[in-house]
Amino acid sequence: MKGLENNDLFKYNANKSKTTGSVELFNQQLQIFEYIPASKENRSQGTFNFLILNQSKVLKLLITKAGAVPLLENQISKYMNWKLQNDLFGYFKDTGKQWIVQFPDVETANFVTALIGMYLSCQSIKTVATYDAFQKPGPELSEGDVIKMAYSAFPVEAFPKIGPSSSSSDGHKITISGKEMPVGLVAGIIGMSTGSIRVIFVPENQCVNSSGTKESWMKDKPYVYIVSILNSKFHDESKKPQQPTESPAKQESPVKQRKSEPEPEPEPQKVEEKEKSDSPTESAAKEQNDESKSDNVSDANESNNSESNADQPEPSGDSFAAKIAKFKRIGAHASPFATAGVPLIMVKKKIQEEEERQRREEEERQKREESQADDTTDSTVEEKPKVSPKSNNSTPEKPQIEVIQPKVYQSPERKKVVIEDTDDGTPANNEIVKEIEQSISSHISKLTTSKADSVDSIVKGVATMAAQLKVADSELATLKAQVEAARQKSSTGSNIQKQYDDAQADIRYYKKKLSENENLIKGVEEKLKNSSAGSGAKGETAKATMKSIIKDLTQSTFTGMNEEFDENETYTGQEIIDALLVLLKKQAYVAIGRIDEEGLC
Repeated sequence: MKGLENNDLFKYNANKSKTTGSVELFNQQLQIFEYIPASKENRSQGTFNFLILNQSKVLKLLITKAGAVPLLENQISKYMNWKLQNDLFGYFKDTGKQWIVQFPDVETANFVTALIGMYLSCQSIKTVATYDAFQKPGPELSEGDVIKMAYSAFPVEAFPKIGPSSSSSDGHKITISGKEMPVGLVAGIIGMSTGSIRVIFVPENQCVNSSGTKESWMKDKPYVYIVSILNSKFHDESKKPQQPTESPAKQESPVKQRKSEPEPEPEPQKVEEKEKSDSPTESAAKEQNDESKSDNVSDANESNNSESNADQPEPSGDSFAAKIAKFKRIGAHASPFATAGVPLIMVKKKIQEEEERQRREEEERQKREESQADDTTDSTVEEKPKVSPKSNNSTPEKPQIEVIQPKVYQSPERKKVVIEDTDDGTPANNEIVKEIEQSISSHISKLTTSKADSVDSIVKGVATMAAQLKVADSELATLKAQVEAARQKSSTGSNIQKQYDDAQADIRYYKKKLSENENLIKGVEEKLKNSSAGSGAKGETAKATMKSIIKDLTQSTFTGMNEEFDENETYTGQEIIDALLVLLKKQAYVAIGRIDEEGLC
């Protein structure tokens, strides 16, 4: 028998290991992240042991690290909202927090998702059950559709325990039909959409196809599949998603092709020769027309360029309606100050191409002056409006107008000419006809190039453009403010809705936990009540047994002392104490052995 120095005597159940009553279904070290809504970032929490435990047919999730307080310990429920994204990341919520777990490979992610999805969805091992691990909007699949899917199949050893993958495939093309796949799998796939991921529990009696055969690798057990739809082809034409038609703006236009190539330089010699071939009056008119045409072409190129960037169809051609439509698309509106003959597109052109236009007008003005010096019969007027360039945000300044004084020449007297027609009705003298045409053009030029009319037209045009620019700037600022206000309202509304949904989920979770805790408290109270009923009788029995053991110990010690010492002899106090300690130690061993064998109750 061991002595009193053996400490094991005072330890409860020292030779038995502690049992927890739980079975590990999954245990692996994984990287854990927490999503922070304020900064919109995934904050790494480090590497933890990710465990799924089966405790009395209840799955619990435990995320812990050796020597530290568990990061998370909770029962797996639908309020976790487990999702699988990007094949390697599991997303779930707990007490209002969003957690992300990163798996090392696709097979491990599928195993955990299949285990959790089967536990949350399966109500009976005899019926098909499904759990959507990731949903994507789109037309739903039906029987007869052709799909391309990735899947993994796990045998269910003993619910909820599943074994390693028995079969898997990535990019398997098949028709949704009981002839080509298990009937239970067909029932689970129907209703999915392209891009979705679903966990499908298939009972043993539905692991066969419509003809009653099963795959060679399948055992006589239920299976849980995790299926991802990669692509689909619908047999029903009405379910096919509408393909966006390619708009004319998306087709590469000649304008876009020209923009990608360097533009050729102008040919001033040909223009100069053409100008010399015309009369002074026709030359001035043509120069004004060429200037407006060149401006219109540059405006059309700019609008076409912006059109190609926005990929929106616009009216084709260089018509006035096409230019108005393009200018309205960038935010311009018709101004009440607009006058006839002043197109809206001129506002944008005057701002963006002022420097190029001034250079071109200076060259044309020099050419016109040279042409005017050669002609002594007609007068021409050159008006050159100079508008200082300004940005959209600056206040329009008063335009500066420079008017070149016309050179007036005395027109020579012309002879009276009689035109005779030939028998076929055509003039007999072409030279006479040319002189008449030149005379008419000269008079028209004098009437249309008056100084007052020219100045009034230029001032009116520049003032109109300035007013239109100011109105356009004001409307653009108002639209920007409205868009920003709408964006802030939309963002605030979505955040409030998200916070409301999270709060509702937390309330449902805590209500469920409160109900579970109340049931546990009732059970503990019932056990305490039952145990207290028998504790009184057991206590009395223990007291009586202990009194008997102490009585026997005292009696044995007294008897031993009488036998050890003679009443006629004389002993010292130390001898008596030593003898008493030996007797007490001996009788203590006996009493402790009796307690170990019989107990107190």
